[in-house]
Amino acid sequence: MALITKLREKMGRLVVVIIGLAIMMFVLTDLFVGNGSTFLGQDNDVGEISGETVSFEEFQAQVDQLSANFSFNVGRNPSDKELLTLRDQAWELLIVKHAYESEYQKIGLSVHDDE
Repeated sequence: MALITKLREKMGRLVVVIIGLAIMMFVLTDLFVGNGSTFLGQDNDVGEISGETVSFEEFQAQVDQLSANFSFNVGRNPSDKELLTLRDQAWELLIVKHAYESEYQKIGLSVHDDE
């Protein structure tokens, strides 16, 4: 009986120490590995097109512009499914901007204002 009492007293402290260590490890892991990595810096690149990196800000600006156009034309905010489509369209527009436009300029292809 004395043994069980002794274990209860000691196990309480051990459980508190283990839980404290688990919380500390969770916080440290989030600081070093998470998306907003506090100590290791933040990588804002979402992709690469024709050797040029595309930043999250550039991609989000394109998505915001398409979302605003959608809201203006339809009269409501896009749903989650429509927002996924707008993100795909934003990426396609960035591909045109980074990959195709430079090739168009190289061969002298342009569209006049009258057209």
